[in-house]
Amino acid sequence: MVVTPNSGFIRKGGSDSLAYYCLIENTVAGRVQNLFSTGLPLLANAHSLDEFYNGVVLFHSEEEKEQLEFLLGGQTDEIRKLIEPKEHEIAGLAGRMAMDFNSSDQEVQPSNIRYMLLQHTLGRFMNECLLEYRSGYDVTSVIGRWQQKNARN
Repeated sequence: MVVTPNSGFIRKGGSDSLAYYCLIENTVAGRVQNLFSTGLPLLANAHSLDEFYNGVVLFHSEEEKEQLEFLLGGQTDEIRKLIEPKEHEIAGLAGRMAMDFNSSDQEVQPSNIRYMLLQHTLGRFMNECLLEYRSGYDVTSVIGRWQQKNARN
């Protein structure tokens, strides 16, 4: 069991934004999720929680969230290129989801799958940026690492 996360946004300006899922530790939702993950056995297996935390950013505070979003705000074009899912990723997930949904269901439409993959990948990217931020390093260095990783793939 997990708490439904909030949405966070990296904004370049106006309407150009990238969305990701997040929780803030010092909120009710963050505290309940922490209780689920540490204090209540049998509510979620470890693998499920790992997958959840992989794509959801867990901030210490609203201020930390706002600061990281601000630092990345001017980089939305570069970030969008890095997190854009490949057609084979969309098709692969659609195939796995077809076991649980009808092909006409909204959830398995390529545009929805693409958006889900974008949000999850942005969450992973933001988690790396958050580690850099908390360590006092330049968060934009994560962009360079992801560019190198994408060039190898």
